[in-house]
Amino acid sequence: MGRKGDARRSRGEGQAPRLDDPVWRSSLREALLILLVWGALCAVTLAVSFLLGSGIAPGRLRAVAGIPLWVIWGVIVPWIAAVIFSWWFAFRFIEDHELEAVEGESEGDNVEHRRG
Repeated sequence: MGRKGDARRSRGEGQAPRLDDPVWRSSLREALLILLVWGALCAVTLAVSFLLGSGIAPGRLRAVAGIPLWVIWGVIVPWIAAVIFSWWFAFRFIEDHELEAVEGESEGDNVEHRRG
């Protein structure tokens, strides 16, 4: 396991991420949006599945093509929404940034490290 100071050493001893750094701000914005959408879809899945699926006698369970309605509206529809959001997020929202080189490493070092 890494120690707490390892992350600080990679940025430089005692340096916090700069809030004016466009890569940091973009990454933070993207992470917050992902967490927000995940939380919303998780809440929808739990609420709809509970409301449509609890307390129903097996004989009164409504289904479409053999799939209970609570599964369609509580699981399948939110998952489809998550996939559509993921495609939009990946191809329209995420920004590509060039990263700064770390002192003492050349670009070739990073490529070799990833291959190994």
